[in-house]
Amino acid sequence: MEGVVERFGDEVQFVLYSFALRESSNIAAQVALCAGEQGKFWDMHTLIYRRQTSWNTLRNPLSTFLQYAADVPLDTAGLKRCVKSGRMQKLIKADKALGRRLQVRSTPTVFINAQRIVGAQPEYEYARVIRRELARARRAAQ
Repeated sequence: MEGVVERFGDEVQFVLYSFALRESSNIAAQVALCAGEQGKFWDMHTLIYRRQTSWNTLRNPLSTFLQYAADVPLDTAGLKRCVKSGRMQKLIKADKALGRRLQVRSTPTVFINAQRIVGAQPEYEYARVIRRELARARRAAQ
C-alpha cells in the first residue's frame, strides 16, 4: 500500500483504522499507537505488519513487540508503560465500532471512497480503483 500512496502523492489520503480481531492484534494496535506518542507510529506499524507471522499466534506478544521497538528505535520502557496503562483502548474500540458500522468482517478491508476491497490485493488493484475514483472526481468537478 505504501507504494500506491506514494505514487499518487497529494491526490490521495491514507487513513488507517485498527480492527483488532484477536487479543494479539489488539496489543499490536496499542503498541503502534503508543509508538505514535514517540513520533514513530508508521515505523512501528510497518515493522509489526512485516513480522506478523512471528507474533500473530502468540497469546501475549508484548515482549516480542518490545524487542522490535529496539529496531525502530523507541523508548521501550515508555512504550511498555503506555500499553500497560490501557489508554489506547478507547481509540481502538472506537475504530472497531466504526468498522462494524461499515460492515467490516475481516482484515484487511480497504475503502477507496465508497469502493470496498476485502482481502489483501496486489498494489496494481488498489491503483486501478484509485485511478477510477480520481477520474470520477475530476469529471464531477468540471
